[in-house]
Amino acid sequence: MYNISLNKKIDVTINGIKLIKTIADTNDEVYLAGETIGGHKVVYIKNDSKVYIADKDNPECINKIVGITTGAVVSGESVAIRKSGKLNGFGTLTAGTVYYLGSAGAITTIAATSGFIQIVGFSIDADILETEKSISFSLI
Repeated sequence: MYNISLNKKIDVTINGIKLIKTIADTNDEVYLAGETIGGHKVVYIKNDSKVYIADKDNPECINKIVGITTGAVVSGESVAIRKSGKLNGFGTLTAGTVYYLGSAGAITTIAATSGFIQIVGFSIDADILETEKSISFSLI
């Protein structure tokens, strides 16, 4: 895991992988993916220190949510995870709405009624989610 928290363009090489990213008011961390993961998916970390797709009905995810992927990745590759800050590129968000973890790493406007509740962010407009990891609330 590598922490990246800057307000400018970065050009970093980690284990032979070159990362070039412009980050403004964000907190990203780079992890290895334990499975193929799409962009804008909520992920959690397992004991092997890799990230996997989170699900509101998977008790293994409770209090292990890391953040939201900034792009898609295949298993075994590095992926940037937005832990907090603005994440754009959604296009279908409802402005001014709280977003929760849903099924298969998706975000939803509906709080879970089974499994656990995890707030992942608040939409600024149709395109931008202000991400913020919260405490998980189990619904047993």
